[in-house]
Amino acid sequence: MAVLEGGTHRGRIATGDAVLTRATTVDTKTVKVRLAAFAKAHAALTKAQQAVDAAEEKLAKAQSAVAEADVTQDEQVDALAVALVTAGQPRLSPFRGLSKVPPADLKRLGYATEAAKLRALTANVRKRKADDKALARVCASADKAADAVDAAIRKLGPHAAAVTAARGRRDALALPWEQCFGALKRAARWAEDDGFVGLFDALFRVTAPVKKPAKKTRAKPAPEPTPA
Repeated sequence: MAVLEGGTHRGRIATGDAVLTRATTVDTKTVKVRLAAFAKAHAALTKAQQAVDAAEEKLAKAQSAVAEADVTQDEQVDALAVALVTAGQPRLSPFRGLSKVPPADLKRLGYATEAAKLRALTANVRKRKADDKALARVCASADKAADAVDAAIRKLGPHAAAVTAARGRRDALALPWEQCFGALKRAARWAEDDGFVGLFDALFRVTAPVKKPAKKTRAKPAPEPTPA
């Protein structure tokens, strides 16, 4: 019969939760010290994993914010293309003479690269069509969208660093957890010699699910041959 083990961080936490829950239903006085040490190590690892989860969630939200800002940036690329056509630029190549990157390709660039190219484009538009107030307003909106993308990207660094730091603190607790877990398992085995028969099984054995017998399927009769 299988025995509860750790493995991954989440596996350790699931296993530890199960062992500590089981410990509340049996007499564990003979392994009291080892159990207390394991409970402390488990609580530390659980708290560290929660910190990792929180940091990863913040990073994910920051990444979503970048993606959302890029949606607005793409919209401003389209808006600028329309405004330039209205101002006299060719309909099929509204950025001609202003940027080497056409609208569709510009939107496919990486977030930061697109923002930089978009700002360079608006700068050229202002130089070539300085008297067009409508274009100036569209350029201002495009610059604002590019700035928002850059601002969102800058926030990724601290969040990524926080995730790395949280994972490092959690990883450092894996070995102490394994050591305390192993010590508790050995103590439970030794307790058998002191008369606490069944303690190890109660804490660590995995109860295998009962397998249902496979249903027998009747073979389909072979089709009768067609008369010649």
